[in-house]
Amino acid sequence: MKVAVLSGGLGPEREVSLASGAAVVRALREAGFEPVPVEVTAGGDFAFGGRVLNPAAGVQRLRRDGAAAAFVALHGPYGEDGVIQGFLRVLRVPFTGPDVECAAIAMHKHAARLLLADAGVPVAPGILLRRGDPLEAAGMAPPLVAKPCRLGSSVGVRLVTRADEVEPAVRAVWAMGQDCLLESYVPGVEFSCPVRDTSRGPEALPVVEIRPCAGREFFDYEAKYTPGQCEEIVRAGGEPWLAEMQALAVRCHALLGCRGFSRTDFIRGPAGPVVLEINAIPGLTEGSLLPKAAAAAGLTLGMLARDWVEQALAESGGIQAGTEARRPCEVRA
Repeated sequence: MKVAVLSGGLGPEREVSLASGAAVVRALREAGFEPVPVEVTAGGDFAFGGRVLNPAAGVQRLRRDGAAAAFVALHGPYGEDGVIQGFLRVLRVPFTGPDVECAAIAMHKHAARLLLADAGVPVAPGILLRRGDPLEAAGMAPPLVAKPCRLGSSVGVRLVTRADEVEPAVRAVWAMGQDCLLESYVPGVEFSCPVRDTSRGPEALPVVEIRPCAGREFFDYEAKYTPGQCEEIVRAGGEPWLAEMQALAVRCHALLGCRGFSRTDFIRGPAGPVVLEINAIPGLTEGSLLPKAAAAAGLTLGMLARDWVEQALAESGGIQAGTEARRPCEVRA
C-alpha cells in the first residue's frame, strides 16, 4: 500500500518537519508500506523529487499513483493548524493525525489553554496580547514567558525576568507576525508525555523528563534540536505524580479531540504539574520525545506508524462523507 508522506512546509519548523518526514518514510517501510515522500515547499507546492506541482495537481498525482492515504508530518503554520487538514478533507484524502478543529485549537496556544482551564486542567495564568494591543493591558508582573501564539518547537519563546523586558519581548513576537501569549513563569522541571490511540482508547506512553544543560534557562529550540544541549530521561517508574501526568495527558488528548497521537508538555511546579501545551503533531525525528518514550514501552515508530495509517483508513468513511470521527471536548471512556 502506498502512503504519501507530507513534510517540509512554509513555517519556521520546516527543517524539523523534513527530519520527521524522513523518519516516517523509514518507519513506513519497516511496517511494510510503500512511502511516497512529498516535500511541501516553502511556497506551498508539492515536490516529487525534481518535479513541483501545485497542491491540487499533487493530490491528483498521488491518486493516479495509487496512494491510499497521507501521513501528515508537517509542523507549525499551514501543517499543524488545520490548514492542510482542511485541504485534504475537502479533497477526501484520508490522513493521519488531528482533524481540522483539533489542529486549529491545539496550535492556538491561548484557545487551547482556555479550553483546558474551563475543564479544570491546571494551566499557568496568562493573557493574549494581539498585535497593536496596549501593553498596559498585560497587567502581569515578571517573571513571565512570552510565546508566539501559533508556533511550536519553542520558536520565539522568551523568558522575561524584569519589567523593562516585557515590551521588547512582546514586540519581538509581534514582529514575527504572531499574537503574543504572556504566561506566568512556573518554576520547576519540564516533562513531556506522549499519548497514542488504541482500540481501548487513548493510552499514555512513559513520561520523559527534560533537563536543559547548564547555561540554558529552559527547553528552547536550540536545546531541542542540538545534540548535547539537554538531557532527556524516560521515567518509567511508578511514582504517583508520574501517573498523574499520564492521566492529565490522556485527558488533554481527549478534550481536544486528538487523533492517533499527541504529546502534552508539563512543568512540575510547587503545586504539581501544570500543562504548558499540547502538540497534536509532535516531532517524530530520531531524537524526538515521542519515539523515545515509545521505545521504552517496546514500540517502534514503524509499529506506531502502521497503527496511525490504519486508523486514518478506518476513519476515512467519516472524511469521505464530510463528517467527523471525534470532536474536540468529546472524552472517550
